[in-house]
Amino acid sequence: QMVESPRFKPSGEDKKDRRNNRVIPYVAGVSEKLRRVFSKHNISVYFRPSNTLRQKLVHPKDKTPKHKLNNVVCAVQC
Repeated sequence: QMVESPRFKPSGEDKKDRRNNRVIPYVAGVSEKLRRVFSKHNISVYFRPSNTLRQKLVHPKDKTPKHKLNNVVCAVQC
């Protein structure tokens, strides 16, 4: 006798659940109101931080000092 795991859903149900989930950036004061509005329509809202540790720590290039940016041509229109 084979017992189905509750973790696995048929593909139709899985797609239906994904449509009802949204991930948005967290904004204090606004995000809570959005969650209430979406919940009335059976849409789950998850928040992600706008600034992550990776964004703050990982910079492959050093920034060019401002004094070296003088007389630099960014784009030339022909």
